[in-house]
Amino acid sequence: MQELWNQLLDLIARVVIPDWKSIIDLIPLIGLPLLALWVAWSFGRLTLFDLTHRPRAAAERPGGRAAPRQADGGYDFSAGVPFCATHGLVFPTSARTCDLDGAELDVRCPADGSVRPVAAELCRTCGTRYRLGAAPDARTLLAAAGGPPPGGAAAA
Repeated sequence: MQELWNQLLDLIARVVIPDWKSIIDLIPLIGLPLLALWVAWSFGRLTLFDLTHRPRAAAERPGGRAAPRQADGGYDFSAGVPFCATHGLVFPTSARTCDLDGAELDVRCPADGSVRPVAAELCRTCGTRYRLGAAPDARTLLAAAGGPPPGGAAAA
C-alpha cells in the first residue's frame, strides 16, 4: 500500500511540479508555428480581402445614356439634367451638345419644370438662374471678385 501511495504522489508531483526546462524548451516549437500562422493570416487579410472586396465606383461615361420611360411611353427627364429629347438620352451636367447629331441639349428647370436650352442660364418662365456643372469653390470666387469685400465678411 505504501508503494502505491508513493507512486501516486510521484505522479501528482510530475503534474503539479513539472520539469520547467523541458516545458521552456517546447516554447519555440509551439510559438513559432503559431506566430507564422498569425503573420500569414494578417498578410492575407490585409492584402487579399481588403483590396479585392472593395466596391469600385463606376466611371461616368462621357456620352449620354437612355432616359427612363413613363407609363405612357414618353421620356421621363429629371430636372437639372441635360437631355436630348430627339434621341431620348440623358447626359452628364458638363455636356452641352448631343453626341449623335451635335444638337444643343435642353434642361428642365428645377423650380417650375419648364424646358430651356442648356446655354441659357436664366429660366424664361420663373427667372431662376441655374448653372450646370461643378459649382466654383471659394478660391475661384475670391479671385474673380479681386479679394474679399472691404470690411470682411461682416460687411457683406
